[in-house]
Amino acid sequence: ARSEAVEFLDAQLWALAQYKRAVFILVELVGMTCPEIAEAVGANVNTVMSRLTAARAQFEAAVRRHQARDRHRWSAR
Repeated sequence: ARSEAVEFLDAQLWALAQYKRAVFILVELVGMTCPEIAEAVGANVNTVMSRLTAARAQFEAAVRRHQARDRHRWSAR
């Protein structure tokens, strides 16, 4: 189950566009703030926040789809 979760996470991260993936990883996994990321990459803070919002929405939608498939798979047994 753990390896399936790691595979899912990896697939969803790579499904994000590079600019969304970078911001998502830096915030969610590294712990940087949006202003820190903006300074590091030379982008506007609002741009970084917009990319993070889009990445989170895409990731959360993928998680919901995955959970729905799991529920369907378990209920079909």
